[in-house]
Amino acid sequence: MSFNQMLPKPITDKISNFLKGNKEKDKEGRDGKNGKFQGKHLHGTANKHHGGDGKGKQDLVYNSDKSHPHWRLRDGENFTKVFYSQGKECPKTKDGKIMCMKFFIHGLCDASCNRAHSFSKEDAKEFDGFIQGCHEGASKPDF
Repeated sequence: MSFNQMLPKPITDKISNFLKGNKEKDKEGRDGKNGKFQGKHLHGTANKHHGGDGKGKQDLVYNSDKSHPHWRLRDGENFTKVFYSQGKECPKTKDGKIMCMKFFIHGLCDASCNRAHSFSKEDAKEFDGFIQGCHEGASKPDF
């Protein structure tokens, strides 16, 4: 069984223009699946897509700590579904700074970020519990 629907020309024109725009973005280095920049855009110290003309480039900070690989985003895992909705529950360091989920889960963040990019052993235990809670919450059905 199949279903076909004929759309009016103004709508099909908008769709084709939208798709053409996405193809141009793909040529700029975007991953068509999730819109993330790949390759040289993430490995340099600046993101070309933030300034376009070279102005407003942002420095990136990378998390090279290999002691907590279980904190990293798993293959096929959706950051928004698993972690973003729990952002308000993200633990704070002993100094009172919120731990940077982007830095510890994705492995990179903007240098201008004012969240914590370092932690003590106690902070690591709390963040570990937070990560486990997020994974458990994501595995439960929505209803």
